[in-house]
Amino acid sequence: MKLYQRALRLVTKLRWKHWLAVLAISVYLLDYFGIFLQIKSRSYRREYTYPLEGRILNYVEEMKRGDKPSVRPIYNHNYRILKNPKQKCLDEGGVQYIPLRLVYIVKSAIPHFEQRKIIRKTWGYEKRFSDVPIRTVFLLGQTDDINDQAMVEAENHEFQDLIQGNFMDMYYNNSIKTAMGIRWAAEQCARARFYMFVDDDYYVSTRNLLRFLRNPVGYPKYLEEDVISFDDDTLKYPKKRQRRSDLSVKLHYKDAEDFSKNVLEDFPNNSLADFPNASADTLDEKMNVTSNDNSTSSDIKNVIISALNDSNVNNNSLVTDIAAVNRDNNVTQNKAISKEALFDDSENFEDSFVLKSRKLNQLVDFDLPEDVRLFAGQVFPDSSPMRHKSSKWYVTLEEYPFDRYPPFITAGAYILSRAALIDMYYTSYFTKLFRFDDIWLGMIAKKADLQPFHSSEFYLWRKPYTVRGYRYVVASHGYEDHNELLRIWQEQKMAGNA
Repeated sequence: MKLYQRALRLVTKLRWKHWLAVLAISVYLLDYFGIFLQIKSRSYRREYTYPLEGRILNYVEEMKRGDKPSVRPIYNHNYRILKNPKQKCLDEGGVQYIPLRLVYIVKSAIPHFEQRKIIRKTWGYEKRFSDVPIRTVFLLGQTDDINDQAMVEAENHEFQDLIQGNFMDMYYNNSIKTAMGIRWAAEQCARARFYMFVDDDYYVSTRNLLRFLRNPVGYPKYLEEDVISFDDDTLKYPKKRQRRSDLSVKLHYKDAEDFSKNVLEDFPNNSLADFPNASADTLDEKMNVTSNDNSTSSDIKNVIISALNDSNVNNNSLVTDIAAVNRDNNVTQNKAISKEALFDDSENFEDSFVLKSRKLNQLVDFDLPEDVRLFAGQVFPDSSPMRHKSSKWYVTLEEYPFDRYPPFITAGAYILSRAALIDMYYTSYFTKLFRFDDIWLGMIAKKADLQPFHSSEFYLWRKPYTVRGYRYVVASHGYEDHNELLRIWQEQKMAGNA
C-alpha cells in the first residue's frame, strides 16, 4: 500500500513537460517497432493484390506459344548474363540438350571460392551416381574488387560452371540472381526433370534428394524397413531380414488386426495438390495396377489422377476412395483398403494380404509424371511482413501493404520440376520484382496457381548434427564453414545417406 501511494505521489508531481516527453518516447518506440504499420496494414485474406493484375494464366500461355502477350510485362528480366555455361546441358557435340535428372543451381557470393570448391567435390559432384545425370552451376553478380573478379575469371576458365549477371553481388539483389537462375534453366537446360535452387552455405544429400523426388508425399516414410513387404516368403518367415529399397515401400505387419490398426498411421497426411495434370497414360507407365478386372484398374487409376489434382485430398482419403471403387466393382480378391474394414476375410489373411497390399504400394511406388508441377521445400504458410525498422527484412507499407505474405518456400533450398519452372519463369514477367526472393517466388507461385509443397526434411535453421539424425535430411542451412561441410558430407556418405 505504501509503495502504491509513493508511486501515485510521484505521478502527480510530474509536470506536463514530463508527460509530453513520455508520450513522445512512446510514440517513437511504437513507430520504431512497427506497431503503427501493423495497425495500418490491409487484410491479406480479403484484399490481396499484387502487380500485375489481370488474366495472368492467359498471358503466360501466350508467351509459351511464342506470341506477344496481350499486356505489357511488368518485369522484363532487364539484366545481362555475362557468363553463360551453355554447354552444361548439351551433348558432347554441343548440338542437342541431354536428358538430366537434376540440376543444382547454387546461389553463391563472389568471395566464396572455397565453398564452391567443396560443393563441387561433395553434394554438387556431377558424377556422384553413374546412372543419374546431374549438373551443377553457380549464380553470381558483379564486384568492384578487381582481384576477386580476376579469380572469378580463372575459376570459370577451369570449371565452366559460373552464371554471372551484370548486377552488383549483394543481398538485396538476390531476387535478380534468382530470376537469372530461373531464366537460365528455362532457356539453356530444356530437358532436365528437376532443378534444385540452393544457397552455398547448405548441406545437401543428393541421395536423399533423389529419393524425395521419387515420392515427395511419402518421403521419408516409404524408405523405412519395417513397414511393408508383400513377399510371400516374408509372410511365412517374418524373421527374415527385409532389404530396404529406394524404389518401393516395403511394409510388413504381423497380422490383419495389426495392419488394420497401424497402416494408415505410417503415411503422412500431406496434401497431394502439387502433383496435378497426371494422365491415365502416364500412370499406366509409372504404376503397376494389379487387378483381374480391367474396369476396376481403370477406375482406381482415375481416382488417383483425381486426387493428384485435388488440393483437398490427402493420403488417407485417397485410400478410402480406392476402397470405394473396389466395393462398387464388387472386387473380391483385391479388398478395400480402409481403416474400418481392411480385411473382411481375415481367415484368409496370408492369401489375400499380397493382393490387398499391392493397392497400398501403388500409392507410393511410382515416379512423378513428366508434367508434374512441383515446387517443394520448407513452406511458411502464414508469415507477416517485418515492420521493425532495424530489421534486415524491414518492409514499408508502400512496398507491401498487407498483413500477411502469400505462402512461400524459404529461398535457401527448394525444388522445381520442369513444368513448374516454366510456369514460374513466364509468370515472373507479370509479377513486380520484390526485394526478398523467397517472398517474390511465393507471389509468382500464387499467380501461377502453384501450391508450395512442404517437406520437413528441408531446414532453414541448422538441424543439430548426428550421423543417424541426418539419415533423411535433404537440405540443412548453417554450413558456412566449408571444412565442416566436407567432414559432415563424408560422414554421411560413409553412412549411406549422402
